[in-house]
Amino acid sequence: MTATPKSTTTQPASRGIYGVTPDGLTTSVNAPILMSAAEMHQGCVEMQAWAASMEITDPETILAISQLTEEDSTEGFTVEPDEEGEGWATATPSEQAALVKMANNAISGDC
Repeated sequence: MTATPKSTTTQPASRGIYGVTPDGLTTSVNAPILMSAAEMHQGCVEMQAWAASMEITDPETILAISQLTEEDSTEGFTVEPDEEGEGWATATPSEQAALVKMANNAISGDC
C-alpha cells in the first residue's frame, strides 16, 4: 500500500497554526509538544519500524495515512480508528505536532 500526497508545497503559516498542502494534507503544526523526550523517542522508533516495513520513505506518506478517516475507506483499503477510537481529527494540536515531528524524524533516521 502506498499513499502518496499529490503536492508537497505548504501554504504560509498565516492560515493559522497548521501548514497544509493545497491538497489538504497537514504537514506542520505550530503547537508545543507536551510529550516527554522518552515518549517521543519511543513513538519515533515504532514509526520508523512501521515505515520500513511498509517501504515508506517520505514523511508526507506517513502523515497522509495518519490523517485518513473511516470515510476514506474503499473496497480494498479499510481505515479503522485507533484502540481508543480516536484519530488525527480528535487529536490535540500538541499531539498532532508530535506526530508530525515523529514522522519527519523517523524518515530522516533522527529518533
